Amino acid sequence: MTDKERVLMNIAIETGSCVGECIRSTPEGWRIRVAHGRPAAQFMSTGCAEAIGLPLKEGDIVRCFTNPNHDWGISEYVGIESSDGGAFGSVVWLLREIGGERILRMSNESLYVLRFMPQHLLLTGFRMKLWNWSQDAFTRRCNAKADRYTWRWGGCEFDGDCMTVWVRHHVFGITKMVDGVEMHAVPKKVTIPCSRKTRRKDIVAAVNEATKTDCEWSEKEPTVGMVGCARITRRDLLDALGLGSGNELL
Repeated sequence: MTDKERVLMNIAIETGSCVGECIRSTPEGWRIRVAHGRPAAQFMSTGCAEAIGLPLKEGDIVRCFTNPNHDWGISEYVGIESSDGGAFGSVVWLLREIGGERILRMSNESLYVLRFMPQHLLLTGFRMKLWNWSQDAFTRRCNAKADRYTWRWGGCEFDGDCMTVWVRHHVFGITKMVDGVEMHAVPKKVTIPCSRKTRRKDIVAAVNEATKTDCEWSEKEPTVGMVGCARITRRDLLDALGLGSGNELL
């Protein structure tokens, strides 16, 4: 399976309807699809994305609205070549084919942008390799110092030329009682510059450096860096059933 085929399959799966799905309106009147109390992966107009604070930006996955039946029907947004130089004075969009380098000049077309999609499901090429290496850093197969009973992979994200690897405690050690108060282990954020020169050993070294000392502890339960940690709370259950106060959209 090619990168493009894998990404398109992931999009088809994540944007499909599911049990517990409904439509909710934002204060501005935009309608957003919600599943189990949380915004679901979906394509939305650029106006809606702007209104909810997630405007169109370079690298986003977009879908051509009028005619998506071509190689760039679902593609990566590069930028705007001209605001009025297209057919009938329309915007000229620059689109990159998913998993490739071919660029298309698209005009007389509106774009819908993909939002609320897990980032790792859209990765291609070298970034996909880096994401896999970030998990390898927590295995004894690739890291002789890895301690899977204490430290676990909490996720990996990309922002420009940097990658963030989250280092969290094992699920059995994410809480402790201190003077009668439940304290939560705060995942460590490991930021690593990434380029074509980055190697798996660089990620392993950064993770090992981070695990030399314990993490911080907080009374607040962390909301980031907890990928792979299944801890179901009462609110999670109520949200999934559509009964909780956490069912508000935005």
